[in-house]
Amino acid sequence: MGSTDDTLLVAKKYGAKIIKRFPREGNFDLNRKYGMKMAKSDWILKLDSDEVLENELINEIINFLKSEDDGSVDGFYLYNKFYLFGKQIKHGFIQRGSNELRLVRKNCWKYNPYRYHQQLVVDGKKAYLSGYYCHYNYTNVSEFIFKTNKYTELDASKLTSLIKINIVYIVLSFPKSFFKFYVIQLGFLDGMIGLVSCFLYALYYLIEKIKVREYVLNKT
Repeated sequence: MGSTDDTLLVAKKYGAKIIKRFPREGNFDLNRKYGMKMAKSDWILKLDSDEVLENELINEIINFLKSEDDGSVDGFYLYNKFYLFGKQIKHGFIQRGSNELRLVRKNCWKYNPYRYHQQLVVDGKKAYLSGYYCHYNYTNVSEFIFKTNKYTELDASKLTSLIKINIVYIVLSFPKSFFKFYVIQLGFLDGMIGLVSCFLYALYYLIEKIKVREYVLNKT
C-alpha cells in the first residue's frame, strides 16, 4: 500500500513475495483478505505490521506445525498485549485474557472486511495457544487522532443502516463509555496512561456515532 520505509527491503531479504495493491477507500483489511487468499501454505497467521509475536508463542506455533496435525483444530485464538504510546494497557477498554482468532487453517476461514478491523471466522473446532503477541498501537496522540478520523469515516458510513442514533444517544455516549472503561473495567489501575486511554477511546466511539448521525442527516 505504498510503504515509504525499509519494509519492502526487509521482506525481500527473507524471501517474501511482494504484492503492491491499493484497495478502495484505503481499507487495508481488503488487502489482508487478498493476501490470505494468495497464501499457499496450510496455515495462515494474521499479523499486522505493528504486532510482534513473543518467543513463547513463536515456539508454540513452530512445534504445532512440526507435530502430527490430525485435523481436529481449524483455528487458534492468540492472547495479546496492547501498548499505547509505548506503555502496556492492562485494563479499561482492554480486558484480561484479551485474544483474537489469528492462526487459521487454509480454506476454513471467512472474512468480511466491510469495515476496518473485522474479525476472522472459522468453520470448525477452535483452540487457544498460551503465548502472547504484542500490539504496539499508536505512538502519539497525533497518530491516534489521524487514524480515528480515517477509521470512523469508513465505519460510520457502513453503520447507518445498523444502528439508530439520536441526540440523547450522542450526549450520553462519551460519559457512558468513559465510565465503563475507567471505572467498571478498572482503567484507573493503569495510572495516567489508563486515564488517557479511556478518554481517547471514549472519544473515538463518540466521533463514530456523530459521523453516523451526520451520514443519516445527509441522506434525508
